Amino acid sequence: MVGLWITTNPAMRKLVLEMLALEREPGVLSVSLAHGFPWGDIAEATAGAWCISDGNPDQAKTVARQIAEHFWAIREDARTKHL
Repeated sequence: MVGLWITTNPAMRKLVLEMLALEREPGVLSVSLAHGFPWGDIAEATAGAWCISDGNPDQAKTVARQIAEHFWAIREDARTKHL
């Protein structure tokens, strides 16, 4: 998803707090979300979520999917409204 995702928006803030909480889980080293640059002129601009675990790829996939699904679920509430 390409857009402007302000982390002070309540829906995005909740997602950020979830990511921070997941990083405190045993075995989770890092949780990240990246989104495409909204003014980029390429069709491949997109969003992605990933997790780095301490040697547990299944845990990393589960956490990344959880964040991706949460981001998708809040996409309309979290999207910056332009004039």
